[in-house]
Amino acid sequence: MDFAFGPPPPGGDKNRGSIILALDGLIFGISWTMVLMRLGVRTGITRNLGWDDATIFLAALTNSVGLGFYVCMILYGLGRHKYYLSDYDYKMLLKWDYLDWIQMFFTLVISKISICLLLLRLSQFSRLKKCLYWLITFIVATHLPLLLLMIVQCRPVEKAWNTAIDGKCFSKNVIGNILIAQGFFSILTDFIGAGFPILLLWNVKIKIGSKVAIWLLMGFGVM
Repeated sequence: MDFAFGPPPPGGDKNRGSIILALDGLIFGISWTMVLMRLGVRTGITRNLGWDDATIFLAALTNSVGLGFYVCMILYGLGRHKYYLSDYDYKMLLKWDYLDWIQMFFTLVISKISICLLLLRLSQFSRLKKCLYWLITFIVATHLPLLLLMIVQCRPVEKAWNTAIDGKCFSKNVIGNILIAQGFFSILTDFIGAGFPILLLWNVKIKIGSKVAIWLLMGFGVM
């Protein structure tokens, strides 16, 4: 209880780590179920596995690593008040949180690329394919530098979770700006990607109501 100062928080030492793990595990299970169903259809029925399938499988694998990081964070106090954590536990919690942020950035990039590759497979128009290639380039060019900045935010890297050692880190404002930039580019590319189904179905001869419904479903699916 190295952080204990002043009166303890109301309610005592409550641990909500199991709730966090249950919710994260539920989402993890649903995502893996969807990925495996997709791969099962592609391998057993349509027999047309592509790079979009490979990249979404890679994203699922890296997300699994992220679940492992979450388990470690819970073991070291995620879900408990900082007041009750030892100095060592809090450092380890920050360490696994740092690794999870890197995993999240990487998984996000791979997932977005996978969606673009899927749209490339569906597209029959050369101009639309060129736009999708530009979008993939834009995703890589905007997200990976931010990922590298998150990795090297401290020198040495260990200082990101162990403030007791000598070194330098980006200020909180700089870290905040990196996260804001990541959020902005992520939302921007989501909306751009969500617009591609409109172009894919523009000349399809179906009722406008059905077309709008498909646009919305595909658009939300891309986002």
